[in-house]
This record gives sequence, structure tokens and C-alpha cells, in this order.
Amino acid sequence: MEHVLATCRWLVCGAPGLSAGARPRCRRAMTLIELLIVIVCLAIAAVLVVPEIGAANALSLPKAAELVSADLQFAQLQAMQSAVNPVVVVFKVSGNSYQIARASDPATPITNPADGQPYVVTFGQGRAAPLAGVTIQSLALGSGGNTLTYAAYGSLAGGADAQITLAAHDHTLTLTVNASTGAVTIGQIQ
Repeated sequence: MEHVLATCRWLVCGAPGLSAGARPRCRRAMTLIELLIVIVCLAIAAVLVVPEIGAANALSLPKAAELVSADLQFAQLQAMQSAVNPVVVVFKVSGNSYQIARASDPATPITNPADGQPYVVTFGQGRAAPLAGVTIQSLALGSGGNTLTYAAYGSLAGGADAQITLAAHDHTLTLTVNASTGAVTIGQIQ
């Protein structure tokens, strides 16, 4: 290794016995112009990349909406299978989370059949880990509270459409649950 370094030094700076005039100039640092060019290039790259980071956070809203929609559809199917003990979805705005539970015990989530864990979804954790910048901004669930209840045939128990608004930075997206059919509609990013 030492031999390779000596050879490289000889190629760049010349042979050790040469006079100073015969030796090519040995550069050990960057010039001021080269340094300024590098700084300008980094600044241009930063200007191009930073807006993309914000856009990536806005793009997480549709993914979060699809996750919530799929979980609401799962809750609806569970409610249609058990008319005696309907299913509820309990939202916790302050914790950016929701859970699927039975109406008889809304504090205890049902078991998620996919992984055997309690059916709790928190943005930024577990299967919602990539959605860390997403928050639950507001709820309009008909009942006025934080619980969405499905009736025996998959309709909403309150009789009014429900709205769940998700947010990421300066963008929002609203999901609407039809009271009669339980169908979920995902709105546009605002």
C-alpha cells in the first residue's frame, strides 16, 4: 500500500530529485473558485430536493386514506357478521390513532386477523409507520363523539354521513362514510 501511495505521489508531484522548476506543481487543496462551484451546486440541489420532501408528505395522505378506508370496510364486514354485538371504530384525535372494537366493550380492540395483535392503528407506528406525518385533524361522526358505529346490515348506526379529515403539513383529505350503505368515499387533497 505504501508503494502505491509513493508511486501516486511521484506521478502527481514528480520525482523527488527534480529541481523545483522541473517538478509539476503539487496541489494539496481546492482553489477558492472550485470551492464556490461546489457550494453553488449543493445550494441548487437543496432547492430542488426540499420541495420534494414536502410533496412526499402530501403523497402520504392518499395512502393514509386508503388504510383508513380499508379498515372501515373491515369493520363494516365484522358488523354484518355479528348483528348481536355491532362493531365500532373508536378514533383518538390526540393520539393520531383509531381502533376497531365491539360496541359492548369499545375500550378493548378486537384481534387483527392478519397479525393476531389488537386492532389498533397509530400513524407513524406498526403497519402505519410510513405515515408518520399524517394526523387525524377532525371528525364529524353523526353521534358527535369519537366513535363510528356500524349497524347489523353495514349501515351507520347514527343515520348521518360521517366525515374523517386527515392532515399532513398544509394539506388535508376528507373521507366520507355514507350512512345508508357504509361506503367510503375519499376526497381530493386540499
